[in-house]
Amino acid sequence: MGALQWLSVPRCISSQNEMADEIKIGDRVQVFLKSDFWKSEGWFDGAVVRIEPYSKHRSFIWVQLDETTESAPRLISVLNPKNIRKI
Repeated sequence: MGALQWLSVPRCISSQNEMADEIKIGDRVQVFLKSDFWKSEGWFDGAVVRIEPYSKHRSFIWVQLDETTESAPRLISVLNPKNIRKI
């Protein structure tokens, strides 16, 4: 398998309201991706591999997705806490 691509996921829409500070490295999570970014809109499973502070109240949460395609990266970052939830 080739090198992993990194991509920051911009604003997505979700009804979930998990707080990002409750998520830790190694946690199993679901990430909400829109269809214009991924093959279909919905929640996708993965694991948190890194957390980088962005501001006092937010962090980039890096998630390695379980599912991948040739055209989409497997490692993504999530900034909006509404787009990530623990499994």
